[in-house]
Amino acid sequence: MSTIHASNFGDGTNTVESGYVLNGSFKAWISLLANSGTPSISDSLNISSITDNQTGSTENNVTNSMSATTYGVLIGPGLNGTSDFTSQSTTCWNNALVGSWRVNMAGATGTDDDRDYGSSLLGDLA
Repeated sequence: MSTIHASNFGDGTNTVESGYVLNGSFKAWISLLANSGTPSISDSLNISSITDNQTGSTENNVTNSMSATTYGVLIGPGLNGTSDFTSQSTTCWNNALVGSWRVNMAGATGTDDDRDYGSSLLGDLA
């Protein structure tokens, strides 16, 4: 396998340090469809599989784990045909060091609910 060493990347007009590209990119992301009651992956990067824990709780299993327990997770819940985006709640249980992160979703009443979502993982790969 070859290794490329570069301090900057550019297109002839703009240049960016390689650290921004390597350290500032999403290391995993998923578009999950769950409103049918059976979660499925619509599209993803660095996701090996998902685990349906219970209603409203899905674990995203990464192919390549993170190097530490300090990283960021972004979650954007789907609407499931409603316009009540602000009353939905999401929580995240992070365990990406060993290869996964869990997303728990609830509807406007606070009841666990299978909802479509998008989620992304930022940090350094192991």
